[in-house]
Amino acid sequence: MWNNLQDPYSAPQFSRMRVGCCSLGLGFWMAQISVPPCPACPYISNRGSVIQHFRKQSNEAFFNFISPIEKDVLTEALDNFTMADEELLSILTSHNCTLLPTKGNLLKLVEEIAHKEMVQEPAFIIKCWQPILISVGESMSCDGLNKILDDLKPRARNITKCIRFPGCMSDTETITSHQLLRFIREKDEKVLGLFLRYCTGSELFLAKTIKVTFSDMSEFTRRLVAHTCSCLLELPCNYSNYAEFKSEFCSVLKSGVWVMDMS
Repeated sequence: MWNNLQDPYSAPQFSRMRVGCCSLGLGFWMAQISVPPCPACPYISNRGSVIQHFRKQSNEAFFNFISPIEKDVLTEALDNFTMADEELLSILTSHNCTLLPTKGNLLKLVEEIAHKEMVQEPAFIIKCWQPILISVGESMSCDGLNKILDDLKPRARNITKCIRFPGCMSDTETITSHQLLRFIREKDEKVLGLFLRYCTGSELFLAKTIKVTFSDMSEFTRRLVAHTCSCLLELPCNYSNYAEFKSEFCSVLKSGVWVMDMS
């Protein structure tokens, strides 16, 4: 639903106690490993300081919150309003904006929508979480949290350093290992996130070691298998070329988690 940031949201039937229980788990997680379990909006624990930061960079934060298509349309309209079309009006309407946009008021409209969706709507959850997460917020600045979130982004160099191959490999296994590393280095952040989710269960880079083993399979039974609990990736080693390896791996990652062959 969102692009790079996620907002705390609760179903209407959730009570304050139930929402507060969620914050206990979140606080324990952050206290133990010093990272949030998802790329959440940074004002969940220290609302006051981050709202001040949010006001300074509201557009940037909101553009990381909405979809890439909406971001492109709004950015183009802000840069050159004369090029705006009906799609701009459709996007603003989908965010419950009832005013007609003009060159003079578009920036203000975007800021008001951003404040409503990123500050006002999750206010109930923030109010429930704040007493429990206040200790986390007091010990973590906006810049510190932003650095943590940046370190969690999947990058090819970091991932390849966490790949562990068997100490002794045959020639075909060595070729397959090079194909895997090449595949990782070629992919963007979105595909690398899918790769991490397939191998570790999380799209975030948590510096988990990914162990790679090789298996002999016929062309008919050949498949990739990932064990997320142990971060183990089983690779067939009978690919005829890199294009074949890349095609099968991309098919698995793009097919969706429900049909990924994982255990």
